[in-house]
Amino acid sequence: MLIVDASPLIHLARLSLLELLREHDAAGEVVAPAIVFEEVMRGASHDPSALLVARAARDWLAIAPTPPPHPSLDPSRIDPGETAVLSLALAAPGAVAVIDDLAARTRADRLGIRKTGTLRILIDAKRRGSIPSVQIPLDRLKRMGMHLTDAIYREVLNQAGE
Repeated sequence: MLIVDASPLIHLARLSLLELLREHDAAGEVVAPAIVFEEVMRGASHDPSALLVARAARDWLAIAPTPPPHPSLDPSRIDPGETAVLSLALAAPGAVAVIDDLAARTRADRLGIRKTGTLRILIDAKRRGSIPSVQIPLDRLKRMGMHLTDAIYREVLNQAGE
């Protein structure tokens, strides 16, 4: 099971690659906490790609009730969506949190939560043959405002064999 935060949903929707989430999990089980879904939908008035997330929620993206913060999480250190993703992941052994935020990723590591992010989803999709290139979506993400250092950019392309 993948438990997805807002930024990976937004980034993959903007690339029209939301389906990669389903492909990434062998069971195709993809969940977003309600607070994350609401965050994405708040942007629908100025970001039409949010409608792709709404369409996925009617089809294959499960929306879970927002859990209370897990006692081992400090909600003042990560945002409410990330807190909900990590809280759900702690309640579902074996789940993978799909998060991009560095503080949330660090917290996931400390808690032993398996994690992935938008960039790893793209690399794995290229390896499966689901997309022909990582550079094309990576360049689009940069143009759309995703913060990528030159080192991360080169490392992602290197891992993708490009």
